[in-house]
Amino acid sequence: SIPEGADVYVDGVALPTRFGTARTPAMIPGISAGTHDVTFRLSGYISETKAISLEQGGYVTVYAILRTV
Repeated sequence: SIPEGADVYVDGVALPTRFGTARTPAMIPGISAGTHDVTFRLSGYISETKAISLEQGGYVTVYAILRTV
């Protein structure tokens, strides 16, 4: 996301890492195939949600430009 450092949620669930919640930029393995909503949240900015479709074994790049509140 722009700016970097936004928390990443998939289908409303914060994605944990060994360092806390996943933050942008991030590569997030283990998401099941299908349609998902990816949300970017950062304090002081309006959250943005993008719908994605992920194929089995595939990957997708998601971009978000967050606007200030």
